Amino acid sequence: GASEHVSSFICKVLGGPDANSHLLTKICKNRNQSRSVTSTGNQMYVRLKTEASSAGTGCTANFSSVEQGK
Repeated sequence: GASEHVSSFICKVLGGPDANSHLLTKICKNRNQSRSVTSTGNQMYVRLKTEASSAGTGCTANFSSVEQGK
């Protein structure tokens, strides 16, 4: 939608196996660049959308798993 054109990239993190899963967070360039995201399940789906007209340094993501009950 029109609200997605706030920057040159948008990263959506969803809690589940695919693009139809529930949205956990949306990260835009120059906003909320450093954040932890936790899913209650054992899967996350990450979608990065960029504008073809822009060039940049990209992004970095790190992940870890936690044993249930820890």
